[in-house]
Amino acid sequence: MPTKKGAHGKLRHYNSRNGRYEKENIKIEKTLSSFEKEMLRRENLKNKSKNSKDKLLPNIYSELEKSMPGCIIGVNNIVYDKIHSKTRELDLETKDFIIEIKSGTARRCASQLLEQQEYAKSIGKSSVVYAPNILAATEADYKKKGIVVIKDKTDLIKLIKGGKKKWIN
Repeated sequence: MPTKKGAHGKLRHYNSRNGRYEKENIKIEKTLSSFEKEMLRRENLKNKSKNSKDKLLPNIYSELEKSMPGCIIGVNNIVYDKIHSKTRELDLETKDFIIEIKSGTARRCASQLLEQQEYAKSIGKSSVVYAPNILAATEADYKKKGIVVIKDKTDLIKLIKGGKKKWIN
């Protein structure tokens, strides 16, 4: 490849695509170790949880990360649900669970939660609703429909640590 000195003595290389002499663009990429990649991934998830519209999400994320570092694989992920032909947002995703966080009383969400439960089953996971302020009547209705509702953080942590077998069919 022909070269020539350009302005200020900088070496320029001939680009045959556009027929011009251009300065050499050298990209220096730092390769990250697997530990650095994991720490970067966790930091990104943490920032994603802080920017969430849901008030409870950052708190639950930090509690789960403290008790089980690295258990969360996704925060506010947008996925395409082939069963219902629409996109959906997954609040928290672990290896075995999709966790929907409801900060209010969680009324009138049954159809959304049932659809999410079907989606979770289709990808081999279980769906759980964390709703600390849920109304008793709403909770009873959801449980009749087969939706797993958890009101306490410690129960949620036990569920994630214990895996599917203990809590969910």
